[in-house]
Amino acid sequence: IIDIIATYLTQQDLAHCLCVNHEWHTTLTPSFWRVVRVVDETILDRFRTKETEEALCRNCHHIRVAETTDLGFLRFLATHRNLATTNLQSLTLRLWKEKKAQPQSSPPEPSFSPSSDNNPDISEIAPTPSVTAVLTESGISTTTGCVVTEAAWMVQMLLRRSKNLHTLSLDEGCFRNTINSIGDDETGNRDEFHTVFSVIPTAYLERLEISFLGAPALPGRPSEQQNLVERTKHAVDRIKHAASFHQSYEPFLALKELVIKGSYTTLMDSSRQAFLVRCPNVETLCINRLDPFTIFTMPPFLQYTCPKLSSLDWIRGTMDSDENIAELLRASVLGWRVLRLPMMFWFGSLALEALMESIETLEELRIEGCGQLRKNAILDLLCSAKNLRRLESVADGKRTEETIELKLHAYEAYLEHVEGQMDRTWALGPSIEFLQLKLLGVPRPDVWYNQTGQRLVDLNAEMDVALRFEVQRWIYTQLSRLTGVQELVLGITDFDQEALTNYGLSPPSTTTLEAEAGTFEEDLATVFVGEWIRAVGRVEGVEDVGREEDGASDRD
Repeated sequence: IIDIIATYLTQQDLAHCLCVNHEWHTTLTPSFWRVVRVVDETILDRFRTKETEEALCRNCHHIRVAETTDLGFLRFLATHRNLATTNLQSLTLRLWKEKKAQPQSSPPEPSFSPSSDNNPDISEIAPTPSVTAVLTESGISTTTGCVVTEAAWMVQMLLRRSKNLHTLSLDEGCFRNTINSIGDDETGNRDEFHTVFSVIPTAYLERLEISFLGAPALPGRPSEQQNLVERTKHAVDRIKHAASFHQSYEPFLALKELVIKGSYTTLMDSSRQAFLVRCPNVETLCINRLDPFTIFTMPPFLQYTCPKLSSLDWIRGTMDSDENIAELLRASVLGWRVLRLPMMFWFGSLALEALMESIETLEELRIEGCGQLRKNAILDLLCSAKNLRRLESVADGKRTEETIELKLHAYEAYLEHVEGQMDRTWALGPSIEFLQLKLLGVPRPDVWYNQTGQRLVDLNAEMDVALRFEVQRWIYTQLSRLTGVQELVLGITDFDQEALTNYGLSPPSTTTLEAEAGTFEEDLATVFVGEWIRAVGRVEGVEDVGREEDGASDRD
């Protein structure tokens, strides 16, 4: 129970608890030292006094979660004899960016400095080397703090003694055997990626994150001027060669989630993908800023190496071609269960066709934007995704001028359903929990909006008046089947000047425009959602719903 309670306490709360008495100090010390982060500072900055150095050396065997950007703290974790070999459960190393020199200043006092009254009898504890001693014996300058050599060797040493890791996050700086100055292209350019991977513990590792952001050009790569055939052949050869190396090591059988970050402007060495042969049970893949050539070469390799892959989280917008996007969307053998896609300007018919191949298994879909789809192409998905639970577009507050979100024009969809002799009835039903869709073309012939005494522009003026009520009934019938929905977003809540301009609004100031936009959108939402609520559960009786307003009914 004490361990559970401790998870709700901040580091400062725990520090105060340690000072209560000897019993509290003994009981809560493991919780206080469970998480240690040395980020954007050095180990000597963090543990500045003799007392805090001794406390770290004495209690480092309690550390379960470690995160650092400091090579000195990495060496301490890798070499200190008090660190047990199976205690560390989560390790995050961010070594690539060199810490810029900061003016000399007095660092803040540590949040906790064990006092003699609250510490157990030090004479009963075997003497341990100080932090300074560990760094000095290992050849680290304790005056400059960041001139360190053999970073990859230290990472390997730490990984060999961390057999119980559940989560591991490494960046490009962890794969350099000699680093005198992080980011220096002349030093530290020897790639130890495959060697480091050979010692990563496999027994319990569930989540692995690899960042290649900032990686320099690696030797032996084809130039970007080579044609696609030559570059692809070169990539396949390098993958095969590296894969034979990785196949001689134990697979990551417990690994379920894999995160790969790249540098969009720098081509990643294709041989880096070879470690995937050791990931047969990966279910979730998260990719961020991978270069177009990697997006092109990775899908067939994923199909072969990760047959259980069912979730893709693609972060940040991309200018990848429709063909490349389509190939990546075909990388799942079982079919995607979860797809989270960024704004993709070239997402078109090929990508949609590939997405539709997973329509039977798809439960969650987020598309922040797709630029090349034909109008109402999303209707194909709505009419097929019977197991879909969530359909999301771009989140509020994240729209940009380039965002092209999911849209459905109800009037034109109805014409497809009737005149096109196609069944456009939605497959969505009670299973849907969240639906976000920009719904256009729902006519309201009995409602008019006025601004400063003049009527707003009627965007539905070109619709056949005789079909207006039929379109309403059809769209409300589709929505009435969503009996399990918990959140419904059928427009946008972000401020959208273009939408208001289309309706003929020309406010004198931004403040006025925002106020008018809020009232205008609220009125639209009230009308639309009011009709939908009354339609729910009355599929057969929607035609009978009516409301008199100033002598005009919904049927007029």
